[in-house]
Amino acid sequence: MLDDVEMGITHVIRGQDHLTNTHKQILLYHAFGADVPQFAHLPLILAPNKAKLSKRKHGEVVSLTTYRDRGFVPAAFQNFLALLGWSPPEGKEILARDELIEAFSLEGIGRANSVFNFHENDPRHWTDDKALWMNAEYIRTMPLDELLPMVKDELRAEKLWREEYDDDDREWFAKVLDLIRQRFFTLKDFSSQGRAYFSEDFDLEEAATRKNILKEPRLKELLPQLAVRLDQVETFTAANVEAALRAFADESAVKAGLFINASRTMLTGQAVGPSMFDVFEIMGRERSVMRLRSQRPWNEFQ
Repeated sequence: MLDDVEMGITHVIRGQDHLTNTHKQILLYHAFGADVPQFAHLPLILAPNKAKLSKRKHGEVVSLTTYRDRGFVPAAFQNFLALLGWSPPEGKEILARDELIEAFSLEGIGRANSVFNFHENDPRHWTDDKALWMNAEYIRTMPLDELLPMVKDELRAEKLWREEYDDDDREWFAKVLDLIRQRFFTLKDFSSQGRAYFSEDFDLEEAATRKNILKEPRLKELLPQLAVRLDQVETFTAANVEAALRAFADESAVKAGLFINASRTMLTGQAVGPSMFDVFEIMGRERSVMRLRSQRPWNEFQ
């Protein structure tokens, strides 16, 4: 309290658990002949069991470094924290820092405690779902020139960064990020789910491989043949690749979807993602053909 007096603190904003000692502190201010600051008491942030949230009890989930290390965009996490117990005007939820500063008022703070929902033993819901949703919104919509350095740091930490991405391949790198970011929730997803775009050392999801490739025995012969057909495409664009793939599917008397789903798993290791023909174009002719010719699914899962 004496530090507050010396620094000329005029407003004290703190948790409502301090409400019971406020009258004592006011008496002390009077005793010292100091001006009494204005006090505001905020509702608490509670854990899912409605206990007070604390680092001692709840560990890493309430540590800022955890969110940094798990790929949160700083502005997204600030935005999320601001909405715990406070409602912005007109219900708008995605607010830049300047907008938060301009819109914030003590009158907008609710009276009820907020609950920070997380599940300690569930890796998919390790933190509040709204925090993950908001981080994904930022990743999907933020300007690319702001996202690029964040992804660069992530790829560098995972030894996936190449200096060409800052030079000759900068335009390609930006296109990749813009293509794949739509389904990502954290910056870590760029080095995990997006790994196939930056390295040949990527995993094939077993469930996707069994469903999209191994379920149809003919693909062991058809995919290398598709690779030959795509290698003959004069200009390797999404539209030209699509035309060639659909034509080959007709000739092979199979549905185009069989090749599309199998190609997605062969090229990215996954079952879902951006438009497959955009993936072909961004991967390029050489990598696309090489991966379609690969025998990995049959070597790894049979």
